[in-house]
Amino acid sequence: MHDWINYRSERKRSLWKALVFLAGAAVIGLAPSALARKPSYQLWAVSPLTKVLQDQARPTNAWDRVALYAAKGESEAGQVVISAGSEPLKDVRVSLEPLTGPGGAITQIELSKVVYINLPNLKKIVPDALPPATPFEVAAHSNQPIWITLIIPRDTRPGVYSGKLVVKPANAAKQRIPIRLKVWNFTLPETPSHKTAFGISRNLLPRQHGVLKGSEAAEQLYARYYNFLLDRWISAYWLPPAVTAPEAERYIRDPRVTGFLIPYNDDVEEMRKSVQSLRRRGLLDKAYFYPVDEPYTEPHYKRLVEVCTKIHSIDPKLRITIPYYRDPSFDTGGKTLHELADGLINIWCPNIWYFNENKERLFAKLAKGEEFWWYVCCDPAPPYPNYFLNLDGPSHRVLPWMGWKYRCQGLLYWNTTWWDEGKNGTEDPWTDMATVKGINKNMYGDGSLLYPGKKVGVDGPVSSIRLELLREGLQDYEYLVKLEQKIGRAATEKFVSQLVTNPMDFNHNVDDWVRVRVAIGEELGK
Repeated sequence: MHDWINYRSERKRSLWKALVFLAGAAVIGLAPSALARKPSYQLWAVSPLTKVLQDQARPTNAWDRVALYAAKGESEAGQVVISAGSEPLKDVRVSLEPLTGPGGAITQIELSKVVYINLPNLKKIVPDALPPATPFEVAAHSNQPIWITLIIPRDTRPGVYSGKLVVKPANAAKQRIPIRLKVWNFTLPETPSHKTAFGISRNLLPRQHGVLKGSEAAEQLYARYYNFLLDRWISAYWLPPAVTAPEAERYIRDPRVTGFLIPYNDDVEEMRKSVQSLRRRGLLDKAYFYPVDEPYTEPHYKRLVEVCTKIHSIDPKLRITIPYYRDPSFDTGGKTLHELADGLINIWCPNIWYFNENKERLFAKLAKGEEFWWYVCCDPAPPYPNYFLNLDGPSHRVLPWMGWKYRCQGLLYWNTTWWDEGKNGTEDPWTDMATVKGINKNMYGDGSLLYPGKKVGVDGPVSSIRLELLREGLQDYEYLVKLEQKIGRAATEKFVSQLVTNPMDFNHNVDDWVRVRVAIGEELGK
């Protein structure tokens, strides 16, 4: 009885204290609801093709859940945006519960924070870098996208997998956004059908990571960059070891590798040693030479004849590629580049602009059984696609689709780490992505699809939205190859034509990209 009386007395005192406190709060103008209020924020999802600006409102095509679709053996990206209200969010942590479904759980998950890069000459700040999503803050009235990458094992059972992305700020309530992944019943190949040849500047990496050039640490660093690209379906020019080294075999036989360079040397015997070493081990099929770049003057062509003659003296069937973007600048008696170089090179690699102006020349080479690759670099500009930071998402994904449409067998890109110091380069790509100032100071990201990770605690490369969308495009190419095998080229073209009209005219509507890709996946998954 005494306990009950004491309890009632204590409860009255507590209520009285609360009333006094609320009355005081009212005097200073605080509503009761404000006393316990925490910062508000929203979660919404958009396609990874959408580049979300820091201050934009939620778009009309945003979703309240993440809807993903993938084949077995594919890496699939999603994007969730944390949109802060009138107060900043502190020490935000994100995690993804394993997606569970008919085959158990999909656990190979990468979460990245989208970092914004300043383009001062264009007066723009755009999303691009993708370091790991370690705890971060979100400024008031600001967006912070999170990039999700799901890696689908090749033995995954098809069906629907579900989970949730968890967002937990230190000063606000935890929120979750549902994730739904449909895995289709077909598998992407281990070896990409679309060949790639991308540069990594081995000599520019050590400075950005604080290691000594030529050291063992520098060689290991290069290998990490090389493997990072390989994980994204891209083969770099140079193997980590020399092509003659015993350990080169491990890299060359990796099914993900579509090609590698044999170093050119004016000493024919040195090149012969490389070729013989590769042939003896059965490793020559993926090899190619790249001895001259973008010839157009008469001295360029004399050099082209000289180097190709030396390579052919070893074996006339060795593969040689020469990127080019124009016809000769000297009097050739009316002969085009394709006539002057006929019999010298067998992997024709025009700039996509040049291809668009001279399609029939390339198709004639294909008819002869020769290879056709293409490339972009500091040229062409829009309306062509490219990898500049200020372009939209479809511009980074569409080149493999165009490659299928025009039977282009490979994509070459001159560099992924062009962080050359000096007035025409960049000291730090995180703060200055005008990488080719000597060509165009308003061009951002040319030759730089990666970021050096030291600044964000990564002992290796950090990816970019541009590179991740290129991987999506290269995997899309496999969808098109499979679709052509199933329903024929004309029927496949009906899908492709919804996104690609010609190299200068392609669809920039993100919703159309989502719709067409899902339609193809559904057809292949039947």
